[in-house]
Amino acid sequence: MCLAVLMRIWILFKGKLSLLLIFILLVGCTKPMTSEKKLLFANTEMIQYQINDQIERAWKISPNLPVDVLGVECIKKTNMVKFMSAIDTITYTVSLGDTLSFYVLTKDMDSAFTQIIGLPKNVNFNPEYIKLNKGISIAEVPEVYELMNVMISLTKAASEDHNMIEKRRRYHEKVLDRFSDYKGLRIIDTLNKYIPKAYDGDSYSAYYSFTMNACGFLFDENNRITHDEIIRNMGFSSTNPIFQNLALIQEFAEESKFREFYAENRAYYDSLTYTFHKLTDIPKMKNWLQQKFQMEYGSYRFVFSPLTGGAHATQRFEDNGFSQTVMFINAPSDFRNATALQKSLRMSRVVFTEIDHNYVNLVSDRFLEKIRQSFGKRAFWVNPDFEPSYYATPYLYFNEYMTWALYSLYLLDHYDQDEIEEYLVQYERFMEKNRGFLQFGAFNRKLIAIYKRGSEWDIETTYLELLSWSQELQNEKP
Repeated sequence: MCLAVLMRIWILFKGKLSLLLIFILLVGCTKPMTSEKKLLFANTEMIQYQINDQIERAWKISPNLPVDVLGVECIKKTNMVKFMSAIDTITYTVSLGDTLSFYVLTKDMDSAFTQIIGLPKNVNFNPEYIKLNKGISIAEVPEVYELMNVMISLTKAASEDHNMIEKRRRYHEKVLDRFSDYKGLRIIDTLNKYIPKAYDGDSYSAYYSFTMNACGFLFDENNRITHDEIIRNMGFSSTNPIFQNLALIQEFAEESKFREFYAENRAYYDSLTYTFHKLTDIPKMKNWLQQKFQMEYGSYRFVFSPLTGGAHATQRFEDNGFSQTVMFINAPSDFRNATALQKSLRMSRVVFTEIDHNYVNLVSDRFLEKIRQSFGKRAFWVNPDFEPSYYATPYLYFNEYMTWALYSLYLLDHYDQDEIEEYLVQYERFMEKNRGFLQFGAFNRKLIAIYKRGSEWDIETTYLELLSWSQELQNEKP
């Protein structure tokens, strides 16, 4: 059996086996054989995984990490987890508390040690939480979330990345003045390892994991950082790095006297939440999206920091018959030299294009194959010089096209087109020139044309027509 595996590796990778890898595999062969496969072959750096027959998710092979972990929420007694490359598949049955290990062997002969961990239920919306949150929209600057943004702002990558950290506010200068002397603390060194490069996809994955998960923590009566036991993991990755680094985060908070700084700036944070509600009409957006998609959420939660740049995100959670969507966005700006209408349009766009991901993505899940076909030529849709790894799959960049174009329809229903036409032109130019979504203008106008025909709106019919048009447009180009 082991000889057969070695021969397959030798043939597949043209005899480039290292002596060390041969030794590792041969030692493995001396151990008692089990029915579990321990090696997955891959010829690309991106593979996919699937849990309990849900939609496939992208997985980047990371040989540079000591261990690459997929946490699996064990919603069943036994859960089927499958990893798939273009040339191989590996499948495990996972239960709560399990830790299952295997290696992914890349075409460059790098081996990535990978683990699957069975985790407990992720969301616990108890009756008290539901009562406090049902039917309301919350905007806030949570304390531990702000602590995490302060620490990240001290990293080397964040100092060079103007999308990750907002540097144009006076607040950023105050943070650096107050906390730069604490760059030598261990958590900053740790964050520099997690977030090593500016404008890098892997660094952004770590950034989101730390910041989003920080919202699940608070300071207790003894000034200790503790989890609120509501949502165990709020980030995109399957594990929560705050738990593993909690002692180092606590050390920074105490040494830097962060809580004093937060209290000193509380009035500023409150002014931002006031401006947020003044510039956005959340009930109007919520009602419009619920009507168009025939679905609703029990609560909206908006989280922001004065340090957040353009790195926005959203997640949705459901438990005990209650659903909540959490949106991580940048704080309101004063939009200098802008009219009242321009201020409202800009801030509403920031909010709307995160809210509607929670509607659009669920519809896109039903059209995965059609999206792959219609948006398969990435270089046609996304300029590789812009955000090269943030939107790596047709599903991801189609959703970005769709969420932003949908905002145009919302505007048409609430403003005269003559009133917003100048803004729409600027909006389309921004997407194409600044964000690199090359066909956004044409895509946006096609969706508007479909919508303005006056026939009764149906989201699935719209998807089918828009995707067919997109495929024809894509195929016209060589």
